[in-house]
Amino acid sequence: MSTAEEAMDVTPTLDVNLPVYEYVRDAQLQHGLKYDDHRQYRSYCSRRIHRIRRSLNVHQGIAPSAKARHQRGRKLMAITNVMVLEAGQKVQEYAERMLVIPLFLAERAWSYSMQLKQEITECPRKRFHLVRRLEKADQHANRFEKLCHDPESPCTERTKKEATAYAAYMRGLYKMEREDWAGAKEAFYNCLVLYTALSLSVTKESVLEQYRLRIDELKASLRYCTFTLGEKPKEYKLKLPTTLQFHDIAFRHAKQVQEQESKSAQATPASPKKATETVTVTGDDDEDDEFEETQEAMADEESGQDGETEESDDDDDNNKQQQQSRGGVTGLVKGWLGGAWS
Repeated sequence: MSTAEEAMDVTPTLDVNLPVYEYVRDAQLQHGLKYDDHRQYRSYCSRRIHRIRRSLNVHQGIAPSAKARHQRGRKLMAITNVMVLEAGQKVQEYAERMLVIPLFLAERAWSYSMQLKQEITECPRKRFHLVRRLEKADQHANRFEKLCHDPESPCTERTKKEATAYAAYMRGLYKMEREDWAGAKEAFYNCLVLYTALSLSVTKESVLEQYRLRIDELKASLRYCTFTLGEKPKEYKLKLPTTLQFHDIAFRHAKQVQEQESKSAQATPASPKKATETVTVTGDDDEDDEFEETQEAMADEESGQDGETEESDDDDDNNKQQQQSRGGVTGLVKGWLGGAWS
């Protein structure tokens, strides 16, 4: 076989890199969730799924088990990795669109549950519908995770980790609504570990801020689960392991940062400490003595003036009393009125 034929037989490798959290968060902020409008976001998810299915020619089929006309119904055509690879051979973007279908199915079910949660005050029985929608969102998220982790999947390692984190988040929400606090705590903790690791490789500041918000939300949910279980509260300060447990870009990035910091610390020499000099200040004893003498003289003068003023005040009081005693009753009245009566 010639080299030209070998080159034609070699198919290019397909690497699907789908930033799940960034993709979903942008869609949420642009279509209603910025104003907490889950109904608008749910309708957007439905339209988005319909457009993708129509563009990729992946329609819903008729159930083969339906015999009679009135028993016929629609069933969801499951997305497989074979379909993803076939779509990716045409255009790589088609493979990403194929993966978006189960992702937005989970988002649509989640947004419907959040809409019902807002309306639960009017009708308390909507909580049962809310739980069913969250269960459906958990199922779609698990399908999306399995699709990404399949051995034939063209997804990158980062996409696989993001799919796992997304599925863990949906599982935690469902377990919390079912009041399974232990299961919710475990799911939220796994999600927190993954999002903390993934946030290390983010360079865009706006995206990093979204990761921080999600991490803070997960920490709050973990504290609530811990409180409900009656356990001691604790702060979840996660540290990445020194060894790479997963072949993930986030852990590689963390190791590279640690190596760079250690090299820079070794390269910069330690700054020598400056010797402290003690300076003694000596003053003249004669000047100190003169200053003390002047202060004593000023104090004596002030005390003398105070004594004179006190003596003059006492003399005035005695004179007034003598005048009042000489004047009898009229003198006393004049003294009380302060000279106003004449």
